[in-house]
Amino acid sequence: PNDGFYTETLDILSSEQEMRVESALAAYKQATGDTIAILVTQSMSGFTLADAAAATGERWKLQTGSGRDILILAALEDHDEVIMAGTALQEILSGEVMSGIIQTDIQPSFQKGRYEDGLMAAVDALQKHVGGQYTALRYEERGGAGFFRALLVLVLVVIQYLVARVLWHKRWWAGA
Repeated sequence: PNDGFYTETLDILSSEQEMRVESALAAYKQATGDTIAILVTQSMSGFTLADAAAATGERWKLQTGSGRDILILAALEDHDEVIMAGTALQEILSGEVMSGIIQTDIQPSFQKGRYEDGLMAAVDALQKHVGGQYTALRYEERGGAGFFRALLVLVLVVIQYLVARVLWHKRWWAGA
């Protein structure tokens, strides 16, 4: 049952924490006219998270279809989260961005049991993306840099190995 912008079935947040999350979401609605809603549940019980999010958005009358509303759905026991946004936000909130928010802002805090921190970080990131303060580069650099750094280290190790082999062979021939 939807009891506001933030709904949970597990009592993971204290009353004070829940009020802070609700207040942040209400302030965003007041300022923009757009809704960010959050549902935290124990498990999807065999349903896919995307299907559950779509059904929740429809049941709560969120404009996640053609509008600008956003739904964050987290299933804690399943260790799974999804963010759904209306098509009017798809250019700004691409799959890469929503996945980046989940991996960067939600999951690290959730893994430490700091649910309010994760939710507030996600809400802040969503607001900054929609407001133009963040771009997808925030996540491309994070993921891409690690791969290229590892590739660079591998190339340097291979070069060092080849140079050592060449020098070793030259020294052996020179000594013969």
